[in-house]
Amino acid sequence: MAIWDFATVSNASTTAIVATTDAVIGTPTVKQLYQDIDNNGKGGTAYTDVNSVAHSAGSAIAWDDIKGSGMDAELHFSISTTGWENIFLRFNYKSESSTTFDLRYSTDDGASWVLVLDDEPVNSDGFNSWFSKVNNLSSHSGVENQQSVLFKISELDNTGNDKFAFDNIEFYGSQIVLIPG
Repeated sequence: MAIWDFATVSNASTTAIVATTDAVIGTPTVKQLYQDIDNNGKGGTAYTDVNSVAHSAGSAIAWDDIKGSGMDAELHFSISTTGWENIFLRFNYKSESSTTFDLRYSTDDGASWVLVLDDEPVNSDGFNSWFSKVNNLSSHSGVENQQSVLFKISELDNTGNDKFAFDNIEFYGSQIVLIPG
């Protein structure tokens, strides 16, 4: 469906970064919000996507601190899932000390949110290593075949100042096959 590999990062706090897409209506977007956003990004990591396409290491989007006064760091994705089902979200991440995150979605542009993952565990090692996370969203039929779905990763739990980075964010699934009738 869509892949953000952040080959280059520039002012991620104000610019929606366009994804590589496959049979998706419209333009999916990702946006970093709140706290100490690193507008130049961090060094990313290479990976191979679900279609066996290799992506070289480029940049990654990052925060130099995910907590502080006001709203904590959040990452928002907007994507049309029209014609798609059995959706997965996968990404690489690097964490200084965060241990969990929450994932929510909205089909009404953020007026209301549905909790998908609550306190989902992540690894942290002082911001030294990249880890991978795959989340199966297929049990949440509300994200399938929708004109617009807004996803939010938030509540990156940590014990103080914390760097956090995302790279190689990929939404994938199965195209809905219509049977003529």
